[in-house]
Amino acid sequence: METSKLHLKVKKAGGRMTKVRTQIIECIQHSGCLTTQADIRAHLLKNHLKPNRSTLFRELQFLVKHAIINKSILAGVEYYEVPHHHHHLVCVQCRAITKIEINDKLHMQEDQLSKTYDFHITNHTLEFFGYCKSCQHITL
Repeated sequence: METSKLHLKVKKAGGRMTKVRTQIIECIQHSGCLTTQADIRAHLLKNHLKPNRSTLFRELQFLVKHAIINKSILAGVEYYEVPHHHHHLVCVQCRAITKIEINDKLHMQEDQLSKTYDFHITNHTLEFFGYCKSCQHITL
């Protein structure tokens, strides 16, 4: 999603584009996929911003609450990313995470579930756990 669209979503949610908020969004957007709080903190420090932990927590909470960013917990770690529907392969050995796209069959099944159960689906998550190429020779 474009930066300007994310900024517009912040404003529509009643927020301001502070320096810290702008840099958090920039960091998450440019990471491509799955950014940790440590990654965000390092990005902020690199840009001469030093918010305390509670400020960073509140900023992330605001952005998640208003669907400007998504929060995922994979292998016990909290990650943040710009909304773009995709899924992940998670290595249970080295914890490497790979972003993957799945074809339209999953979307068709989601539509069918929605109709069958008269349930309005707003989002879903799907992660595959196993061993990456590097770890397969160690464990298999």
